Amino acid sequence: MEENSNKNTEIGEALGELSLGQLPLKNNDPGDVTRKAQEAFREFELKQKALHEQQQKTIEVPKMDESLKFKGIDEIEESLKKFSEKSEKDQKEKQVIENPNIPKDASKIARLTMKISGGLIKEEKQAEYVLLGFAILAFLASGYLFYLGMRGNVPAIKKPSPEILNQMKQK
Repeated sequence: MEENSNKNTEIGEALGELSLGQLPLKNNDPGDVTRKAQEAFREFELKQKALHEQQQKTIEVPKMDESLKFKGIDEIEESLKKFSEKSEKDQKEKQVIENPNIPKDASKIARLTMKISGGLIKEEKQAEYVLLGFAILAFLASGYLFYLGMRGNVPAIKKPSPEILNQMKQK
């Protein structure tokens, strides 16, 4: 490093002498001065480039002290591996739910049924059967509830007693 600073000062001094006219020049020609300055500058650039390359090569990566290493690195790596496997599995499941191979020409309700099924229903025909089954179940359930209402098994709403009505009027 000290050697390079000496060379830099030598180059600087040479350039200074050149600009002051102290170096011997042939015929004191201005073109000769320019040529000498350019040569000195090129030499300076080459030396700086070599110095920079040398510094890049000599940069050392510090070695890690064994006492500074984590004691549970194996456990951390194992848990990271488990997490990545789990996230890959979740991504695959999410992809099946979000984007099953649903044909674009299917009806909207059939596409919705296929999407909600999470990949269990793969064809439009299956979705239509599921919807038909749901409609039949809804019809039967409403018929059963209607039948119970007609038989009188549903408790009727009682009229409030006169005492409760009087209390309500007073408030």
